[in-house]
Amino acid sequence: MATRVERLQALFAPLSIDSFLVSSPSNQQYLVGASVMSGDGYLLVTAKRAVFITDARYQTELTQVIPQIPLVITRSYLQAVNDVLEADGATVLGIEDQLTIREFEWLDEHLMTDIVPLADVADELRQVKEADELAAIRRATQLTSAGLEALFTVLKPGMTERQVAQWLEQWMQEHGATGTSFPTIVASGVRSAWPHGQASDKQLATGELVTIDCGFLRGRLHIRRYPYGGVGRSGIRIESGLPSSSSSTIRHCGCRCPRCNGR
Repeated sequence: MATRVERLQALFAPLSIDSFLVSSPSNQQYLVGASVMSGDGYLLVTAKRAVFITDARYQTELTQVIPQIPLVITRSYLQAVNDVLEADGATVLGIEDQLTIREFEWLDEHLMTDIVPLADVADELRQVKEADELAAIRRATQLTSAGLEALFTVLKPGMTERQVAQWLEQWMQEHGATGTSFPTIVASGVRSAWPHGQASDKQLATGELVTIDCGFLRGRLHIRRYPYGGVGRSGIRIESGLPSSSSSTIRHCGCRCPRCNGR
């Protein structure tokens, strides 16, 4: 089976390029299994090889994590890109469309190769999931669902939105999550309609709609869930769904808030 780098190289001819510069940390991670902070280096793939260009801060880590990928250790990242392209005889460099204007201007002025900005090249490769990725998605989804089910057993009127978010985040990390994809959103009452309502010190109250928007990392995988529900007299009943199904969710959540009552 072709490696992910080889799958990228197979796109060179159709795209009329012979090299590709990967600046996105998530795409670096996907292609070779390691990444650096945005702006701290690049993964350069030519028709002959893949090279990781970064500085000495990452040398020990990358040597251990991706020993099969040669490293170029320097603080002059873009000059190193130019040197590798020249050494490999590359003539047309594809670049991701998220490069900064400053980076693009340097490349445009100094590179011996032509430059072709391309959108979503590595991203489209990532859309086709491999067996291990599908298995990881299932495990991460199961973990997130379990965390929400555990949360529903402790939710009650009087808890603050912030307490709810902190409880869920702690449970998830204790059971295998490695971080949050974004600050957990818990919004109740009129705040439940806010598109990105950050958890506040507002208390959950009987008869209010509650929105929980959470995303967690398991390894490098992001999983996101959108539970909706209402606060009843004896506690909180939640119906999970995507935003597009929120109307159906509201009709069945069983709370007695003005928005849901009578539906």
